[in-house]
Amino acid sequence: MYGQIATGATLIVFAGLYWLEADAIPKSPMNGSVGADGLPKLLAIALCGLSLILIAQAVLTRRRAAAVSEDEIDDEPEFTPRGYLLAAVLLGVSIVYTMILPYVGYTVAMGLLLLSVGYFYNKRLSPGIVGFAVVGAIAFHLIFITLLGVRMPAGVWHALMSALASHVA
Repeated sequence: MYGQIATGATLIVFAGLYWLEADAIPKSPMNGSVGADGLPKLLAIALCGLSLILIAQAVLTRRRAAAVSEDEIDDEPEFTPRGYLLAAVLLGVSIVYTMILPYVGYTVAMGLLLLSVGYFYNKRLSPGIVGFAVVGAIAFHLIFITLLGVRMPAGVWHALMSALASHVA
């Protein structure tokens, strides 16, 4: 329980620092209603909210455990080498996403990210995972690029589609 509270408090501090860094992104008169700091600030809010939920969950679990006898209480799960390996794999997926983003573009990179995370958790490639990745990538594209007007890397995919469209026309 105390580990969850400490983790939640630490993540709230990180969320605050992330917000401050996002707030330091220079404002441009060319920005629309959502500037370059919009997505990072949204991520900071999400991290803070999830951290508060983690803390509340730990406190509520502690209160509930106080009402239950000591024999019925399970200890917190301990960290295992497999757990560290899984965390490292997810970190690697995030790093690869960041590295390929400028080359393949936001929408394709997001689709590949969702596909790899879905595969990672499901341990097999299925039509449902592929559908999740495609629909998710399109949804993120529509939300951030189309609706909010956030400028994301287009990558070679955009150039390829533009060249194909000009060739056909």
